[in-house]
Amino acid sequence: MSAAHIRPLDLQQPTLVQALHRIWCAAYAQEAALLGLTPAQFPPLQTTVADLQASGWQFFGAMQGSTLAAAAALGDEEDGALRLNALVVSPAFQRRGLGRQLVEEALRRTAPGRLLRVGTGAANQPALALYEGMGFTLEARFSVGSPPVDVVRLTRRA
Repeated sequence: MSAAHIRPLDLQQPTLVQALHRIWCAAYAQEAALLGLTPAQFPPLQTTVADLQASGWQFFGAMQGSTLAAAAALGDEEDGALRLNALVVSPAFQRRGLGRQLVEEALRRTAPGRLLRVGTGAANQPALALYEGMGFTLEARFSVGSPPVDVVRLTRRA
């Protein structure tokens, strides 16, 4: 498959934000299953369209023609790092390099020398393989939630 067109997402467009929310829910349902959690136990699955719109994050998406196939969101952290807050790929478009394209775009949007940080469940092997394969290194490992879930935080300098 050819490279997707990456573009900023205007979450005030109802059709677009609803498409993002569908992808968000489908992708995070897969992650919850990988982590052995029910949807009720996984906070990203409680996210609403209004939550996405109010997040203050910078969203950009991978378009396949006129279809939103994947999306990512960036936000600033208090220590000056940039955080990849979300990376979601529609199940229908997985294993086509879209996640990698979005991480590459996140790195392009990160000022040279600035730290890009991302977190994921320690049992999420597909995400870990992607991030580690792109040069991210382990910064921290900790548990969150109830039931406790092991999480890793990875970083890379742009």
